[in-house]
Amino acid sequence: MLRRIFSLIVATMGVSAILALSPGVPQAFAASTKVIAVVIDYGTGAHRATLSHCVRVPMTATDADAVADLIAVDGGGSLRWASSGLLCGVAGVPATGCGTTKANGQYQYWAYFHGSEKGWVYANNGPAEVVAAKGQAVGLRFETNGKGAASDLAPSVLAGEALQCSTGILDAKNLPEAPQSKSAWMAAVLAGGLLVILIPAAIVVLRIRSRED
Repeated sequence: MLRRIFSLIVATMGVSAILALSPGVPQAFAASTKVIAVVIDYGTGAHRATLSHCVRVPMTATDADAVADLIAVDGGGSLRWASSGLLCGVAGVPATGCGTTKANGQYQYWAYFHGSEKGWVYANNGPAEVVAAKGQAVGLRFETNGKGAASDLAPSVLAGEALQCSTGILDAKNLPEAPQSKSAWMAAVLAGGLLVILIPAAIVVLRIRSRED
């Protein structure tokens, strides 16, 4: 009996170690989030720097959600929308107006782009309509003299560079950065709980055996 208990203890510790170290263990955290590269180019008229970062967002997040999370972490602000669904402002740029037509017939608006390793592609839809996808960057550029067409300037940061996430990963939802550590922690708790039960049981059996001898 004692030998069986000790064998069970050893097996428990071994299984816990495998769970803690194996990268293939399914994890709810990893399955519920994704990392999206976002580039916000405020353009020359806004006198602000280009913002490029990767953000961790829920799996259901849209491109607009990823942008909103980035500006929230960067220093606050929000997205301003028209009733039609057109993106009017990003973090207060511009403070008023939405897709303004200028005297020269050009437009002042936020252009939206899809990015891949091959570069930026002008999007004819809106960021709130697209579910953010891994391996595809989100690009916004404030056009001061735009045409509302594919010929408008793309974000100044290359999409391929943004996708490398070289500046790190921001997390607006305060989610854990290391999902495997959670798995290791759970395995340790499980192993500890079983050992608390099994070791006293082994001691009791050992004492009973000693008395019988």
